[in-house]
Amino acid sequence: MAVLDAILGLDYQVNYELIDDGPTIEQPPPEIEQLVQQGLRQRPDLQATMYSQQAAVKFSRAERDQLLPSIEASGTAGIVPIRPDQYYLTNWWGAIGVNVNIQVFNGFLFTAQAKEASIRAQAATEQTRDLKDRIVRDVRTAWLTANTSYQRVGVTAELLQEANLGLKLAQARYQIGLSSIVELNQAEYQQTDAAIQNANAQYQYRLALATLNYQVGTEP
Repeated sequence: MAVLDAILGLDYQVNYELIDDGPTIEQPPPEIEQLVQQGLRQRPDLQATMYSQQAAVKFSRAERDQLLPSIEASGTAGIVPIRPDQYYLTNWWGAIGVNVNIQVFNGFLFTAQAKEASIRAQAATEQTRDLKDRIVRDVRTAWLTANTSYQRVGVTAELLQEANLGLKLAQARYQIGLSSIVELNQAEYQQTDAAIQNANAQYQYRLALATLNYQVGTEP
């Protein structure tokens, strides 16, 4: 309870009453490929990595474009309000100029920057691919763990049912004098142990299901 208070951000003690949320346990989703694709779409860390990759690729293109020649054009125009007709045939004038800038003698600065940006873009691409592979692996592993835990819940439930039946039989035999107190205590111990195993199996399944939802990127 103290750990729960700390997780909830409470600086004072709260006494909680733990209750069972019901014996119904839903089966894990059957389609693993659908979960994998959902994880690749919804995982926020993958989305952030993909945006960083796109930014690195665009920055690499911008650095590469610095090596291209740049062309600048400028123009001007005007009119002459007062002019002697013998020297000017019209009252307006204009001019245009074009400058071509070619990057040659800069110590290969732009070449080095373009190469660096290209390598960073490649690294970002590999990081995105690696994260995708890890997400696929984690989703598949979490799905297999959830299915195994779900099957374990069914097995422990059957064992608990058999232990309950065995305890009833041991109590009946003890009441009519066909067994000793040792056999009754043994049956009670087996029933208690089966109940504990079933509770642990249910907890492990809910934990595995929560892990699967986290790997898929589903909000709790």
